[in-house]
Amino acid sequence: MALLALLTHAGAIESAITCQSAVIHGPTYTSRAEGRSVFVVMAKETKIVLQRVMNNIFLFVLVLLHCNWSKATDETCVCPDVCPEVSCEHPEFVVKDDCKCCDVCLGLEGDICGGPTKIPCALSDHRHGFSCITDNEDVYGQCQCKHAKKGPMCGQDGITYNTKCDLQIASWLRKKRNGSKLRVVYGGECQKAPVLTRIPVNVANRTGERVYIACEAYGIPTPQILFRKVLLEDQNVFEEMPSDRLNIAVQIRGGPDKNKISAWVLVDPITGDDAGWYECLASNNRGSVSERSLLEVLH
Repeated sequence: MALLALLTHAGAIESAITCQSAVIHGPTYTSRAEGRSVFVVMAKETKIVLQRVMNNIFLFVLVLLHCNWSKATDETCVCPDVCPEVSCEHPEFVVKDDCKCCDVCLGLEGDICGGPTKIPCALSDHRHGFSCITDNEDVYGQCQCKHAKKGPMCGQDGITYNTKCDLQIASWLRKKRNGSKLRVVYGGECQKAPVLTRIPVNVANRTGERVYIACEAYGIPTPQILFRKVLLEDQNVFEEMPSDRLNIAVQIRGGPDKNKISAWVLVDPITGDDAGWYECLASNNRGSVSERSLLEVLH
C-alpha cells in the first residue's frame, strides 16, 4: 500500500511539473502579475505533493524494518508451551528472560547465563555487576564478576564479601528493601570477637589414669587460647597451664578451619591435687570468651 501511494504521488509530481512547464511555456497572460500568481500556486501544490511523498517513503521504510525485526524475533525467540518453575535465592532475582516468555533467576558468579533462553546475569549494566562469558550467544555461558580485583572486604553490615560484585548485589537488595546503600568499611575480612565452637566438658577419672580437656574457638583475627586452673573463684585467682606441673601438658594449634584455633590439656597421671575447675579463655582485639569444665578425681 505504501508503494502504491508512492507511485501515485510520483504521478502527481510529474503532472505538477508538466503543469508548471505549461505555465512557463504556455500562452501569454494578460499581465505579469497574473502569470506570477499562477506560478506561485503551482509551486505550493508541488511542495505539498513532495512532502506527502517523503512521508510515505518514511512510513514504507518503517514497515520494512518492523517486518524484518518481527521475523528475526520469531526466529530467535520460541516460547515453550509450559514454563518451568524457578526458585531463586531472593524474590528480587526473579525476572523474565529476554524473550519475555518465562521466569528466570538473575545469574551470579559461576551461574549459567545466555544460551537459547537468554538467561541474564545480575546487574549486567553495572560496572560492578556480572557479565555473561560465552564463545557463542546461542551457547550457555557463565556469569563472571566484571571487577578484576578480588579479595575479602568488610561491608558496613559487618558481613565479609569475597568480591566487589557480591557487595554490590547485597547493596542492590538492601536498597530495594529499605532504600539504604551498602558501602565498604575496609579491605579484608570483618573482624569478629571470639566464639567457642567446642566447649570444654566435665570429666572424671581415677588417680593414676589420664584425662583430656579440649576447646576450640573462632574469631577474626584468629584468637589466642589460654588454659588456666581456677584457684580462688571469688577472687579471680588462676594458675596458668601448664605451669610447672610435670603431669600436665597443653597443646595448641591452628585450625581445623581458617580463623579457628584448637587447644587441649592432658593430665597424666591424675593426682588428687588436679581436681577442680579448668577454664578455656579465647581472646583477640575484638573481645574474649571463656568456659569452664570440672575435673573430678575418683579414688
